[in-house]
Amino acid sequence: MTLNKRVAECYFPVCVKMEVNRDSLINIRHYRAEIQNKTDRIGIMNNENILFKRESMMQYIRKDQRRKHTFFDAA
Repeated sequence: MTLNKRVAECYFPVCVKMEVNRDSLINIRHYRAEIQNKTDRIGIMNNENILFKRESMMQYIRKDQRRKHTFFDAA
């Protein structure tokens, strides 16, 4: 499914602010977030891939060749 701002707010901590611009690309405003649960980690892989690990669940946001962001839930 296409990741929009509302979906991003559901899956990411509040202090990680994400915006969707006219080109449907997501700009990460903050790369680091202080989270109460220490098992939560946010790692920036590169400019196109973001790894988000929370409670043994892996969710990926990956930019495809059409330059849109797609949300994948491994659970």
